[in-house]
Amino acid sequence: MNSRPQFIAGAVCPQCNQTDSLTLDKASQKIRCVSCNFIETSQQRDQKNSDSDPVQLIQITNLKD
Repeated sequence: MNSRPQFIAGAVCPQCNQTDSLTLDKASQKIRCVSCNFIETSQQRDQKNSDSDPVQLIQITNLKD
């Protein structure tokens, strides 16, 4: 059974910056922009997420005079 791609509400295309133009194909897990034909696979998303720097938390303490 072929499933139809679903639009991702509020999502912005990283290539053309159009809002509400990205679709998700659940079967293949591909994201595609209907405006500029940008395509991103789940493997590309995983690679991009693993290359990100970890979030660093900085604790700020109050100093008393």
